[in-house]
Amino acid sequence: NVDFLSEIPFATKLKIAQENYSDYLIVGEFDETAEGTKLAVKVHNTQNGQIFFEQEVTGTDLYDAVDLLTVALDEHLYLKDNLGTLEVVDLPASDLVTAKPEALKSLIDGTTTLIADVRNAPAAVAQLEKSVELDPNCGMCYSQLGRVYFSASEEVKMREATEKSVALAGALPERQRLFINY
Repeated sequence: NVDFLSEIPFATKLKIAQENYSDYLIVGEFDETAEGTKLAVKVHNTQNGQIFFEQEVTGTDLYDAVDLLTVALDEHLYLKDNLGTLEVVDLPASDLVTAKPEALKSLIDGTTTLIADVRNAPAAVAQLEKSVELDPNCGMCYSQLGRVYFSASEEVKMREATEKSVALAGALPERQRLFINY
């Protein structure tokens, strides 16, 4: 198994973020320890590559660690003081894609397999089919599976996966609904 993302040089990751009009690039890693899941991240400004924020947290699981990291980042940004009356809904990380870590891993593996080489569509399909098998309620998993079926010219399967993702999209935050619907 190739660790695709670790093989990409930092300068290339930064360029990809810049080309996608991102102000920040987040890089990090996680590790399962006896205490829980340790998550260490660095947030870089895409204009100059400098570290804007760096934090290490340990949660009961990956989702808890992401939620703890979000709280730390919010505190660093001082958002609450600057938002005025704007209401911000901060959902638990487990509600954003799937609450099942193995389904999330299969989703990421399938996506990165295809990004690494479009000729890997059959392997990507297998990984994404596994993701929807592990979590049949993961709208993002079905959406990505539909996109890969499209790449593999599997029109009927693409249509079925896309229809399923749209049906499940209502339970997701707005950004994921937009990704699925458009």
